[in-house]
Amino acid sequence: MVGDRKWEKWMASFCRPFTTAKVRYFEMSQADAAWKWLEENDESQKTAEADRPLVFPDDSDVWPHVW
Repeated sequence: MVGDRKWEKWMASFCRPFTTAKVRYFEMSQADAAWKWLEENDESQKTAEADRPLVFPDDSDVWPHVW
């Protein structure tokens, strides 16, 4: 997350325990560093996703499938 407000920095920290996503806060002056961090993490995510099997949960009794 890139921002310039205290609540944005707080929100980035607050969300970490509730997601498996990597969350990091950058000040507006660090936008270039934020882009670099995203690009580095995007490459490692592609490798991790390639090793993970594709699985769809069978929740047909709860949600209609639209794919």
